[in-house]
Amino acid sequence: MKPSFQTTLSENEMQKLHGASLTILEDVGMQIEHPRARGMLEDAGARVDNPRNIVKFPVDMVAASLAKIPKKLCLAGRDPEYDLNLSYDSPFATRCATGLTAILDSRTATCRDATVQDQQDLATLVDALENIDMAGPLTLHDVPAKTADLHATRVLLQGQRKHFMNLTMGSRNMRYQIEMQLAIRGSREEMKKRPLFHPIACLISPLYIPEDDIEIMMIAGEYGLPLKIPVMPMLGASAPVTLSGLLALGNAEVLGAFTVLQTLCPGNPTLYYMVPALMDMRTGSSVYAGPENNLLYTAIIQMARSFYKVPSDTTAFFCDGILLEQTIFQKGCLLQNAAMSGANIISGAGNVDGGMAFSPLQLVVDNEITGFIKRLLSGFDLSDNTLALECIKRVGPKGNFLTDRHTLENFRSQALFSPSIFSYQNFSTWQQEGKLFSERAIDAVRNIRADHKAPPLEDHVVRELGRIVKTADAEIAGS
Repeated sequence: MKPSFQTTLSENEMQKLHGASLTILEDVGMQIEHPRARGMLEDAGARVDNPRNIVKFPVDMVAASLAKIPKKLCLAGRDPEYDLNLSYDSPFATRCATGLTAILDSRTATCRDATVQDQQDLATLVDALENIDMAGPLTLHDVPAKTADLHATRVLLQGQRKHFMNLTMGSRNMRYQIEMQLAIRGSREEMKKRPLFHPIACLISPLYIPEDDIEIMMIAGEYGLPLKIPVMPMLGASAPVTLSGLLALGNAEVLGAFTVLQTLCPGNPTLYYMVPALMDMRTGSSVYAGPENNLLYTAIIQMARSFYKVPSDTTAFFCDGILLEQTIFQKGCLLQNAAMSGANIISGAGNVDGGMAFSPLQLVVDNEITGFIKRLLSGFDLSDNTLALECIKRVGPKGNFLTDRHTLENFRSQALFSPSIFSYQNFSTWQQEGKLFSERAIDAVRNIRADHKAPPLEDHVVRELGRIVKTADAEIAGS
């Protein structure tokens, strides 16, 4: 039995929000600093003000672009068993946090810069954790800054087998990343059919796409790679101070990005990806995991799933702060809310401190929370066997089901969710072990690091990845 997904907007409210976004795109437009792209958009029907770099989109142009977005896409792993075949109504998958600059040591509550070894550790953890479906790069500090993204790409391609969302320092770096992917896939056709990573192009709120991010879109289209365009409006700063105003602007930015991408690269796979943030007007600090964030995510997922019928990515593993007591609650609320709303990708596993730092302990905890939520969404099996009417007749009033053959035949397939870090122990049993929750998480990280290793790539592929990165270091970073 499939779950009924929760909603927060009525049909009329979704139509009203969509209409408001269309008005923004038609009357305000977007600033696009790429002359060739503006020309292509103008040829497709957009109204272009070249002196101001402003592009305004007619309603029918937006509608035509929405119709070009593929309803399904493949985010492939190294091996087919790790492939994710997504559509707007597919079960949710989880993605590790990306771009984080620091590593949090939860035992000492200290942060330090991320390194190549931390990227390798992250790759090993993601490869081993059964409920984390995609990996992601860190921002590395012990390699040349201009090519740090390429070093992270190399580690992720070598050190784990799952798909990942990739970050790039720019369009020039992106071509080296694609060259590394081609070294593994062997041909452009195979890479397009089963891409190992997908890039992102950035949109800056409000309503601005930088020139080089347009180049990234075009390169993605050249190779047929799925592309995400994160939209990150902040309440009261880069978006209106009202939740509805933020939604209207953010949705307009998503639709505008769709229109640009599908005009420049028709039919290129993409996802609806909005990451709203709130500004606390009392302190000026950002809030990523308050009740309002939950409300916004429900609306965002509903628009993607029910109104536009395109796959969505939702960064609902966010949390504010670093203490496990707080992050577990916030992530549990956000994750369950996003999953119950019908998200397709739930991103940010392992992040703490508002998406600034990565915590290995948090990643194994997020893996466990995800297992809990997946079981929650699996629903009921109402078959004749599981309804157990014959068993109930046999046992009857005041009987004992423990000794009935139906229990023996079904207890393994009907086993309860089995946590590895959380515990169902009562107090007296827990006393015998004597480990705190954080100690169990530390043990889980330590055991994976000691015992797990992804199968290696072939030696000639490893050498080729190293050659590509070394060439990029020399040509881009001058080192």
